[in-house]
Amino acid sequence: MGHVPEIVKYVAVGAALVGFALVTILGVKETPLPEKPPKIDWALYLHSLWINPRLYPDFAWVWVTRALVMLGFYSVLPFVNYYFVDVIGIEKPDGPASMMTGLLLISSCVSGIYGGMISDRIGRKRVVYIANVMIAIVALSFIFCRSIPQVLLAGSIFGLGYGAYISVDWALGTDVLPNKKSAGKEMGVWHIAMTLPQTIAAPFAGDLILRFGKTPYMSPDGPSVHYTINGYAAVFGLCAICFALGAYFLKNVKSVR
Repeated sequence: MGHVPEIVKYVAVGAALVGFALVTILGVKETPLPEKPPKIDWALYLHSLWINPRLYPDFAWVWVTRALVMLGFYSVLPFVNYYFVDVIGIEKPDGPASMMTGLLLISSCVSGIYGGMISDRIGRKRVVYIANVMIAIVALSFIFCRSIPQVLLAGSIFGLGYGAYISVDWALGTDVLPNKKSAGKEMGVWHIAMTLPQTIAAPFAGDLILRFGKTPYMSPDGPSVHYTINGYAAVFGLCAICFALGAYFLKNVKSVR
């Protein structure tokens, strides 16, 4: 098969998004409200999202630990392709990067199922301790990988730890909700611990890589640059620290074993 133009790929993705949106719009039947809802008081609404960490410290600590883990994860994820080019020496990284992502997802699905089951027996926190320490060690191992098989092996082990963490993390989040009657709102506040780090991790990690320098070179697609191994080592080190802190601070959660 020949090379598929980029425009075709984007059109296909856009068509899929529009198609599934139409399925939702046309297929989901809603019941109209019997009366017009009151006007939103935005100040009151924003105030309702505040969950006092002094009154609910367990919720606050679970929020912090999740934010740290996601900060570490999303510091690395956007730079996987560049890592393959600059560290492993692959000119066309899309294939190996996709393969590693696929293996990571498969292994995380497996550990996600069994991680939750194990946490019911030995406790949530213990599974998170083991999973986060495993991921922290594997994150550091990426610094020393120099071939595709080594990276794929590290990625698979990373996925095992990440899947176990994610499955138990959701359980932890529900265990420490301050008020079960407003669980929807509070789960939304808790989920900010995942979305907020995504917005700040990549720019920070990219700047960190850049600070360690770059080397110009001529790629098949034209002039480009290589970033140094030290830059990636700094980012993987940051990732490991975030995961380790995510495990360490979990000790402050008292209501969940």
